[in-house]
Amino acid sequence: MAESLKVCVVGAGPAGFYTADGLVRGLDGPVEVNLVERLPTPFGLVRAGVAPDHQRIKSVTRAFDKIAGGQGIRFHGGIEVGVDVAHEELMERHHAVVYATGAPLASTLDVPGEDLDGVHPAADLVPWYNAHPDKVELDLDLSGTRAVIIGNGNVAIDVARVLLSDCDALAQTDISDRALGRLRTSTLREVAIWGRRGPRHASFTRTELTELVSMDDVDVLLEGGTDWLEQHLAQPGPALDAELESLWRDVAGRVSSGTSRTLVFRFQAVPTGFVGADRVGEIDWRRTEIGGPVDRQSATPVGDVQREAVDLVVTATGYRTRPVDGVALVGASGRCEHTEGRLAPGVYVAGWAKRGPSGVIGTNRSDGTETARSILADHAAGKLSCPSDESLDELLDRRGVSRVGYEGWQRINAAELSRGTADGRPRVKSDSWKLLLAEANSGS
Repeated sequence: MAESLKVCVVGAGPAGFYTADGLVRGLDGPVEVNLVERLPTPFGLVRAGVAPDHQRIKSVTRAFDKIAGGQGIRFHGGIEVGVDVAHEELMERHHAVVYATGAPLASTLDVPGEDLDGVHPAADLVPWYNAHPDKVELDLDLSGTRAVIIGNGNVAIDVARVLLSDCDALAQTDISDRALGRLRTSTLREVAIWGRRGPRHASFTRTELTELVSMDDVDVLLEGGTDWLEQHLAQPGPALDAELESLWRDVAGRVSSGTSRTLVFRFQAVPTGFVGADRVGEIDWRRTEIGGPVDRQSATPVGDVQREAVDLVVTATGYRTRPVDGVALVGASGRCEHTEGRLAPGVYVAGWAKRGPSGVIGTNRSDGTETARSILADHAAGKLSCPSDESLDELLDRRGVSRVGYEGWQRINAAELSRGTADGRPRVKSDSWKLLLAEANSGS
């Protein structure tokens, strides 16, 4: 019997599942894939990153369930590389190790006051309202009236929508109960989304913008209105999709109706600092000037620094990959330097750890498939070796390291769905390590 190809995939989000699937489907022979995940739960950003009111997107987990049930794939939840097992030990027990660990760390603005209370990265806020066990204790003070979100991506849109949504509507989703309780106390009346360039450079999709401007009882406005938009569109720059341009013209023409909640888009603005004794109370910022080649325009701060009051700041300007001891995930360029997923001999990457925080859930299918093909090609060429006879399970057992198998996750899932059924919701998430592990081990 042919020797099994043994691969460890670190990270059980979409990229991890698609890579595992590509390996099993792509090799006409035995494959053993150990899917290692730091959390007791799989699915990565589908569980902890997709907005709670986007339940349709989360249905992709049904496909991941089928992949997990495939022959040769095993889920090991609650295992942290660098703590429970070293990278070198994974390499010794597998022909290849794939890092599909995403980009969970926030990019920083590197401006004064960024560490003040009341300034939160979206990388903390999003998992907080999605019941991530590491973030449930986030102290988000919503007792002020004005919030500013820095960034022009879909994450900024999602955060704004959650902050302004009707809580009774959110209560019909799988939002964290703790987050919902805090949102019910919110006195925020204005949320502003700031971008350093203009609408034609914003990276959020037309679907996301349409959803936002269609919110009930929320005025969605563009600072400067139609006059500013026409001046912006008259300048050299990338073309806007016709439907998106029409949508921006609609927003630009709106005026306040006097509702209690308002969302304002401000473009060509960059923060230069956050001000407060121990908590943010003001924000310094400057206007920007857009210039450079049409396909890569940049924004340069110009004019005087302006200051205005703010009660909450959310930075949504990007994500970074978490370092792993013994693995150079990020090269000198600040990005992952790989060749079709190859990072080093026997070491591979997939998903956001590979390409940066870009794309949608489905982007990870082609991404993971590419990485799987590279592994299979290197295996066929005899470039991969697996010297140790001891398996990952045997190593963890010898150390007394407990883990959550896929059956454990299914018990967590069943408990969450049961609570959801009782409350008329999709699910009520388990939001602490203690509860997750207790449910995973119940009846085992």
